[in-house]
Amino acid sequence: NPTRQLRSAIIARGFYYGSLKNVDPEIQSLAVSHQQAMERLEPPIIESIVAFSYRLIGSEELWIAKIISSIFWCIAAVFLYDLGRRMGSQLASLIGVSYFLFLPFGIRASRSFQPDPLLVLGIMMSAWMLFRWNQSRSWKWVFLAGISGGLTALIKPVGLLFVGAMLISMVIGSTRMDANRIDPGAKRKGRFAWRKLNDPKIWVMIAFVISPLLLYYLINIGDETSSYLVNWPLLSRWLDVIHPSFGMRWMILVDNYLNLVAVMAGFLGMLLASAEHRWLLVALWVGYFLLGLFFPYHILTHDYYHLPLVGLVALSIVPLFKLIHSQIKRQGTIIQVVYVILLVLISFYNAWIGRSILLGANFRDHPSYWQEVGYAIPVDSKV
Repeated sequence: NPTRQLRSAIIARGFYYGSLKNVDPEIQSLAVSHQQAMERLEPPIIESIVAFSYRLIGSEELWIAKIISSIFWCIAAVFLYDLGRRMGSQLASLIGVSYFLFLPFGIRASRSFQPDPLLVLGIMMSAWMLFRWNQSRSWKWVFLAGISGGLTALIKPVGLLFVGAMLISMVIGSTRMDANRIDPGAKRKGRFAWRKLNDPKIWVMIAFVISPLLLYYLINIGDETSSYLVNWPLLSRWLDVIHPSFGMRWMILVDNYLNLVAVMAGFLGMLLASAEHRWLLVALWVGYFLLGLFFPYHILTHDYYHLPLVGLVALSIVPLFKLIHSQIKRQGTIIQVVYVILLVLISFYNAWIGRSILLGANFRDHPSYWQEVGYAIPVDSKV
């Protein structure tokens, strides 16, 4: 989103020039004033990191922001791979990672200067941490999962939809499994649910998740929070949500960005996942659907609102390909070779399309064009 990236660039420039000592005071004042004029939304985490990078190299270079966002995306792929490996198999997890890294929409969006690539990293990291906690139930993973969840919600408040859904689903899923192990008749699940809610580890994680969000939005930016919440599109566009065209337009955009067949394969993979792992995938899907319902305008007009779905689909296809692999292993060598070649060709195709899109977008002439426009407009004129 060009407007969103321009906002981040202005904020990073203000931080950078505001920290310099030997700089033209007029330029510094102008940069800082532009930065302060920006509406305060989520914490300027990515902008602060980029501004610090400007200081390291000694100049303002926007390409650094693209590299940092890409690094965040690649780190998210590491968490995705390990989580998929634990849920399925190494080969199935590699297929999910290849989809995540080579999807043309992901290639383009992961280079954008805005908080969303970092948000995807936060969601993948939180999912990995919560998965590890659910396996060990130790205090170590309580703190790590709580901190990662809190950071995810702090990066962008919509991250709370995913983290909150994972926490709730984790409690429900683990309660059902514990109850079935102890009471196969499942007559005492309600008692186990109450016991789970009395577990202090659950409440410690919840406190870690919501505390940073409350401190920032209620204490740091204060009155601006009310306008931020009141302007949520759901409050004024609920009629759009119940209109049939809303769902169809949503599906068309998903098809354009992620390929609807791949998304349906991911949804099928969620259904085929083992009961032990399904709770996590269900929670991520619920988080994405809540995102669309809370922000019906943005989900249809802002492509970066679909970025979390890339990681979600990549993780969800792992259980599906685990089953496919088990069938392929029973086939002859020729079929196995054809299967591997097909997977490689699909990844290569996606990577090539992503590369072509990047090479086809050339904006080198834009600065000089807008400079000419600026020179042509009189200084005292009103535009």
